[in-house]
Amino acid sequence: MIGMGGLTTLCVASPAFARAISLENTGLAFWMFVAIGTVIVLLQLVPAAILFFSFIVATLSKGRKV
Repeated sequence: MIGMGGLTTLCVASPAFARAISLENTGLAFWMFVAIGTVIVLLQLVPAAILFFSFIVATLSKGRKV
């Protein structure tokens, strides 16, 4: 599997593919990929925030007696 990844990188990094990247002719699939990727990355912040704030609350309330 690592060999296939290296081969793919080698093929993409070859001079035949060395051209300027232009976003003016990109299709709908590219923008859907970017939008869905952004949503997935942002959704990972929800459980991270829950864990972070629960840690803060547990740390602050550790010294207090309820």
